[in-house]
Amino acid sequence: MLKKIIKFAFFLCFFVSVAFNLLSSHKQIQSLYRKYGKGASSFLGAKFAGLKPFLKNSQRIGYLTDQSLDEKIAAAEFAQAQYVLAPIILDFNNPNLRFVLVNASSLSQSLELIKQHHLKPLKGNQFNILLTQNPDFP
Repeated sequence: MLKKIIKFAFFLCFFVSVAFNLLSSHKQIQSLYRKYGKGASSFLGAKFAGLKPFLKNSQRIGYLTDQSLDEKIAAAEFAQAQYVLAPIILDFNNPNLRFVLVNASSLSQSLELIKQHHLKPLKGNQFNILLTQNPDFP
């Protein structure tokens, strides 16, 4: 009988500690979500998935943006785009390559960059990442 009471007490302590840890973790996750929003848990490189098949035989492509790499989100997007598209090298703010990725703060800004650098749009995705071609590239 005493063994059953001890086992029950250990089970109860285990259950209480698990419940306490779950509540504590939930509070921490909520505070992070309030502080960082959806960006706290998203892989920004997913925005660039699906573009690699269009870049066959490319070793370097340009990457245009209106955002500064001093901003954490913009720098993370650039780094993760490089990771997703590897071994292709992204050349930051270089529109003089055959293919150029345009990732501006809005679709209208992306279109303005395309117009400004005389690029030809080839492919876009739901994240407003535009793959363009430089018609002046030899």
